Amino acid sequence: MKKYILTLLASIPIVTMAQQQKITILQTADIHAYMNPHDELFVENGQITFRKAGGLAHIKTVVDQIKKENPKGTLLIDGGDFYQGSGESVRSQGAIFPKIIHEMNYDLLIPGNWEVVYGKDVMMDLMNHYKTNVITSNMFHKTDNNPLFPQHWITEMKGVKIGFISYNDPEIPIRQNPGYSEGIAFTEVNHNLKALVSEMKTVRKVDLLFIVAHIGISKQVALANHPDVEGVDFIFGNDTHERIRKPIEGKYSKVVEPGAFSSFLGRLDVTVENGKMIDYQYNLIEIDPKKYPADKKVQTVIDRQLKPF
Repeated sequence: MKKYILTLLASIPIVTMAQQQKITILQTADIHAYMNPHDELFVENGQITFRKAGGLAHIKTVVDQIKKENPKGTLLIDGGDFYQGSGESVRSQGAIFPKIIHEMNYDLLIPGNWEVVYGKDVMMDLMNHYKTNVITSNMFHKTDNNPLFPQHWITEMKGVKIGFISYNDPEIPIRQNPGYSEGIAFTEVNHNLKALVSEMKTVRKVDLLFIVAHIGISKQVALANHPDVEGVDFIFGNDTHERIRKPIEGKYSKVVEPGAFSSFLGRLDVTVENGKMIDYQYNLIEIDPKKYPADKKVQTVIDRQLKPF
């Protein structure tokens, strides 16, 4: 009888273990047209030093390795300022980038403060040709006040419903030439933040909710301490090129930011149980081109797009 009971107990699945899932979010930020390895500045033992880092094709190699670890639960996102920053970008007005971004297989991108550099029409044309999801929650057409892009994106992986909302810096017309963003209306982050968080959690019923923010580290930390973000699991920060190695804990959310210039990839692994985040791990991965050889397909596209210049 005892043996029978033990056998019966062993056959019953452990529900909590079965309901735990790992979701991995990979983030690039502020690429600024740095498509290939370059001399990157580091501070080590109190001294400034330079060594080779970066390269989109090298990032793709890392991303693909991680996707093999978690093939049905990994997303790749970018937080803006992707295509401004090089002579090739200026001469092509960013036209060389959509094919590269498409080959990188991003799941989600947002506009940063420099996406407006060639004007609204060019930005809209470029980002609509990324052939993937682009969102922004506080940028509107001045003519009719309709959003430039969808205000949120929702996906489901491994039975976990994941939602993203996004904010760009409303001070773009002040911090840059206002002619760059002519025709675009910006609202303050808190103008619709509480309403969007409520919609995503109570109406859309997302399990994980993330903000992708291109507003700078000080504003992102302030946001993490604002009650309007209650219910937001993480803020994926951008804009100030911060190399955050340990998430910054706010009262209501947490902030990460993965450097700039394609030199780093942020990796957030979230453990979800019964629709809630119960644990996480974060790692800032340095893109060492010697350690991570270039993905040949992506590098071929980059070389082809740069060749005319």
